[in-house]
Amino acid sequence: MSSTQSAQQTVTKAQIVDEVYKELNKDKEQTLVTRKASAKLVDQVFELIKDEIHHLKDELDNAGEALEERPERRLKISGFGNFIIRYKRSRPGRNPQNGEKIDISSRYVLTFKPSQVLKKAINHPQGPEAAKVSGALS
Repeated sequence: MSSTQSAQQTVTKAQIVDEVYKELNKDKEQTLVTRKASAKLVDQVFELIKDEIHHLKDELDNAGEALEERPERRLKISGFGNFIIRYKRSRPGRNPQNGEKIDISSRYVLTFKPSQVLKKAINHPQGPEAAKVSGALS
């Protein structure tokens, strides 16, 4: 995945599938994994992450009144980072354009916090694995 000069880069699922396909078949005289199998693998990983996040949201829903001060649940992917889902209660706010009072509805917020391993790979790349991580994320 090549980097561009823009401030934001979009990596498509097709690009990820292509990279997985290349990685699983590198240095092989015969194709071991098809593109279709690579696509299925990527889809299954994404589905697993989505299912786990949805499960954490359900845990927050079921906690009800027992929610602590900062209700949140974390999905940790070792060596990669944490997906954090938080419940934000409704609260009063103001419309910044006209100063009118409004009610900000309750909602769930999903954030990502990279692990120290990922931060280190980005800030101090060493070797081909770190270069892959920093190249894919730049």
